[in-house]
Amino acid sequence: MNKSSYEQELATHGKVISTNVGDSMLPLLRQGKDLMVIEKRPEGRCRKYDAVLYKRGEKYILHRILKVRKDDYVICGDHRIWREYGVTDDRIIGVLTAVVRDGKEIPVTDKRYRFYVHLWCDFYHVRAAILYIKRAFRHAGRKLRGKGKSADDATPAPTAAAEASRPKVRLTQRLGLDFVTLAACALHGRVPDGERVRQMDLRSLYALGGYHSMSAMLCMPLEALYKANPEALTDTALWAKWRAGKDRAIRKGMLLDAERKSLFSFMEKEGIWYMPLKGVILKELYPKVGMRQMSDNDILFDVTYQSRVRDYFVGRGYTVEMYGKGRHDEYHKPPVYNFEMHHRLFREGNDRRWAAYYADIKERLLKDEGNGYGYHFSNEEYYVYLIAHMYKHFKEGGTGVRSLTDVYVYLKKYRDTLDWTAVDASMNALGMSEFEAQMRAMAFALLDVPSDVSPEEHVTAAWEAMSDADRGFFTDLVRAGTYGTTDGKAQKKLGELQADGGPITGATKRRYLLRRMFPGLDWFKDNKPYFYRHRWAIPFFWVYRLVKGLFCSLSVWQAEVKSVKKTK
Repeated sequence: MNKSSYEQELATHGKVISTNVGDSMLPLLRQGKDLMVIEKRPEGRCRKYDAVLYKRGEKYILHRILKVRKDDYVICGDHRIWREYGVTDDRIIGVLTAVVRDGKEIPVTDKRYRFYVHLWCDFYHVRAAILYIKRAFRHAGRKLRGKGKSADDATPAPTAAAEASRPKVRLTQRLGLDFVTLAACALHGRVPDGERVRQMDLRSLYALGGYHSMSAMLCMPLEALYKANPEALTDTALWAKWRAGKDRAIRKGMLLDAERKSLFSFMEKEGIWYMPLKGVILKELYPKVGMRQMSDNDILFDVTYQSRVRDYFVGRGYTVEMYGKGRHDEYHKPPVYNFEMHHRLFREGNDRRWAAYYADIKERLLKDEGNGYGYHFSNEEYYVYLIAHMYKHFKEGGTGVRSLTDVYVYLKKYRDTLDWTAVDASMNALGMSEFEAQMRAMAFALLDVPSDVSPEEHVTAAWEAMSDADRGFFTDLVRAGTYGTTDGKAQKKLGELQADGGPITGATKRRYLLRRMFPGLDWFKDNKPYFYRHRWAIPFFWVYRLVKGLFCSLSVWQAEVKSVKKTK
């Protein structure tokens, strides 16, 4: 049956008989084999255990009600783990009244059906644990058969992604200084010295620019040089790659901007408050369009409408990469559309002080002018959040040179008008004062080029004036890239575990690996809330984690163990 006719058929005939697509209602409904009999939803509320047909965006879903709440329902497929919240009566079209299996009709009033429903739903947590283990072995089987990743493995962790994209170049002092020199030229609209550019390793710089999500920024001063002196860039094939990369980055930014405007229009219509975060704000402060590259759209929003927002994305063709876990939901759609919809800014596992500071986030926001539901930080609060976000990455695996340019352009705009007393008080309360001071000092030392000095001379002089500690800090930024590295993560976590601050001992390394394999309750609270609430099921998760790691993420595990072994 054409899906678009469900409402019409139910309105006309009061009943629909159809097959199902998918496995979400196994073992009750087998795809293409069994028939489902759906009747028009009766007056009043639906009941617990009813299997209801409802709309999620433009899709029709048949799942079962696990809980009836005052204003909505908690729903889950019989063959699914994660429950869906916020399904309201107006979205429910019909109710399952019978199943035709092997030619025999089984009404929902049948004793066998009622027994199945109670067995399957009353012991939901046992069923979820079994399905979790089953999924782990299915992943393993796919790997052994060479079928690649399953949907659950589609998005690697940030450090894993960073390792995969790390440029295969030698990260020398000269390469790092050339990198920052081009960034300084871009920020000040200066044309780099042609002779200096001819001495640069532009192929390695191109790779490093991609690693830091800064290739468009680095291309812009080279483009100005090419217009003034085409002979300065003799490798035409490489130069074509530079320009194509810049054009792709600008196009991606424009597409993300347009899609974000559509999302905000929807949220205004639905009465959902929202606030754009991170690069969405920062990119407007850079001198040229597209200079500050965008990986995704980060939006903080009213989590009360979480399922409604998911329906919006699903209806527009997005895949749900993550939902109801951690700090944000994640949605992807080709060719470049990525959204992270944040419920909160930090979790306790990042830092308890940060989680407490941003717990009542709405109290720290200011209402936008010109719209009904948009919000923003004050300039001071935005800077505090910017540093906190950078510091989170720095502690977990490292943060890159783009963090320096972000700090520079923001403070170049607002430094003289910020209430530094309030900023310093927040930095102290959140334990970030030293990191903020180091980032601010380095950003201005390297990037604040006087008009009467060339960027090449300025960056060289700034490097020569640095202490050994500052040079080490800068080198770490160059090595880290946009998302940090496994090496950086291991070094920082091992340093925290080594209580005496001395060399990392074998006992500390073993303790670190055990914590990674068997994380504590704080980790479950932030990342796997189901298991935090039902702690008896944690051993099932350990089995799942072990099987998945051995067969699906072995190379990532090996890289982390190697990093731990070489840390001193």
